[in-house]
Amino acid sequence: MIKRFEQKDKQNSKQTNATYAALISSVDDSVGKIRETLKRLKLSDNTIIVFTSDNGGLPKVTDNSPYRDGKGSAYEGGVRVPFIIYWPKANFNQSTQSTPIQSVDIYPSLIEMTGITSQSSTIDGVSVAPLLKSNHTLPTRDLFWHYPHYHRVGGARPYSAILSGDYRLIHFYEDSRDELYNLAKDPSESQDLSNSEIEIKNSLKKKLDAWLQSTSAQLPVN
Repeated sequence: MIKRFEQKDKQNSKQTNATYAALISSVDDSVGKIRETLKRLKLSDNTIIVFTSDNGGLPKVTDNSPYRDGKGSAYEGGVRVPFIIYWPKANFNQSTQSTPIQSVDIYPSLIEMTGITSQSSTIDGVSVAPLLKSNHTLPTRDLFWHYPHYHRVGGARPYSAILSGDYRLIHFYEDSRDELYNLAKDPSESQDLSNSEIEIKNSLKKKLDAWLQSTSAQLPVN
């Protein structure tokens, strides 16, 4: 399979790693086999499929543009990933939604979609089932990230972040530094607004600190 992609025309393409392309293709093939099996067993109409990723692509082998950096990064290229839901009972099949969601939303979503009762008294996230139904939206909310350690992949370093509306604030623990970006105007996170949008920066940092405290998040230790 690698040879197949080595032979493809690489002109005008930022994706040039044949091994990586072969891995992605094998995942696509495997998902196809699963769907064909479900169809053959007549289970497709009673099956929910969630397809997503834990991080963005590794910069050395792929390109996440227009988003900045990739796997292991605090920036959009590291945290913005595909999120595909196949739910036969949805009214909006084959639609695209721009509402930001997170992996913590999977559990409450499946609870609502399947109509079962959760045994947990505390549930992180919200159900995204309304997004798959006509004329429904999710309540406005802030999204949070917490990564309190280092990792060799992508040069990852400890950070916490909050997405609130169009703004995303990232707090780096190494030098206790904040960066602020307006993703609507600057999806590539090329213009740090932390020194010009002081009021917004302080407001988001206060929200982020309150969330870290409410969740008893473990902070990095020097």
